Amino acid sequence: MEDTLKYLEYVQEEVDIFDISCGLNGSIRYQIDANHMQDRWRSYMPRTVKERFGKPYISLGNIRKFHPNLIVHATGSAPLLSPINGLMDNIDKEGGNVYSILGMIHHINDFPQDLEDKKVAVIGGGAVGLDVVEFFAARKADISIVKMMDQIGRDLDLVTKNDMKCQMQAHGVHQLTKTSLLEVKADAFLVKGSEGAYELSFSYGFVCLGMRAKGQLYPQLLDAFADDDVEIINIGDSQRARRIIDGTMEGRNILYHLTQRGYLD
Repeated sequence: MEDTLKYLEYVQEEVDIFDISCGLNGSIRYQIDANHMQDRWRSYMPRTVKERFGKPYISLGNIRKFHPNLIVHATGSAPLLSPINGLMDNIDKEGGNVYSILGMIHHINDFPQDLEDKKVAVIGGGAVGLDVVEFFAARKADISIVKMMDQIGRDLDLVTKNDMKCQMQAHGVHQLTKTSLLEVKADAFLVKGSEGAYELSFSYGFVCLGMRAKGQLYPQLLDAFADDDVEIINIGDSQRARRIIDGTMEGRNILYHLTQRGYLD
């Protein structure tokens, strides 16, 4: 959603309708998965678009009738949330200390700069979990990262993996591999390692089991407008969930498209 809003800041004069849920010739329907959305997010886009641009938020019954020159696909990605005991009861609750990556981003300015006496526990040793570790390591928190497999960051490229390994060693991050999450509590994770189950207490806990791209609409758009002079571009994590740092490259790509269309002249 934020990707869309940032893009619209440049092209608002040329855009008539903003939409997330849309239909194409009555055949395409895209809806946000309610299981991964909090109530406050349901009204976020229409409210923000109206406040920031003074334009209405209208559902598109038929994209083609507007004769678009450019379609921006920015449906993003959503956290993968497994059916773990206590997870849905505690994650992203107002005033709570258990966060998904989206919950963390929503409260990004609320975390203190100095966390030297605070414990941070991160469930998930993939790209998302490592982004959280990198953020809190700079704030001197006592960090533990939990990974069910035997290696943290195993799917990352070699350069990124080596960089994160050096950072975790430098900041004394506790790497708990071959450890699974059994239950989520308000101030602790119940985990199970080689020596049995135990509680991992925290000041801030993060469940980062990966992200799932919400890109079902993109290939259908490409197919529907294949014979038309319509440019369709994808921004954000709509096709593949990635590390946050990869957004810098995406930003360059967006600026290229804006320049090519003359919006920055």
